Amino acid sequence: MIPLALMAGSSLFNAMGSFSAASSARREGRLQAELEMAKTEEESRRMLREQNQIQSMTRAITGASGTTGTGSQSLYLKDMQEEQSRELNWLRKVGASNAASIRRQANAVASQHTMQGINSLVNAGMNAYSIFKGPK
Repeated sequence: MIPLALMAGSSLFNAMGSFSAASSARREGRLQAELEMAKTEEESRRMLREQNQIQSMTRAITGASGTTGTGSQSLYLKDMQEEQSRELNWLRKVGASNAASIRRQANAVASQHTMQGINSLVNAGMNAYSIFKGPK
């Protein structure tokens, strides 16, 4: 009877540890995803600043050349802005995708720990039942 009680207690202890690990995995995944998004936003901010500097320099060069800024030069500037916008959007999509992947992985780990905890609770219940049922 004492070994069954020890097994039941051990199973309960394991269940608590598994549920705690699941909670920690979710929390860590959330934090890592937030860090990934913050990193992406910083990279986006820097890219946007660099793009604005390039556009300003292009306008200054166009202005210094004495041309009116119409025709091929304005088309070039428009194409450059569109390409830069695509680059920025791509960077943000990749960052969001990475953050989502981090969250999914953390949730998968948390689910595994949760299932281990449930299994431990079932084992504890079976051991407790054996204790209270008594020998035949």
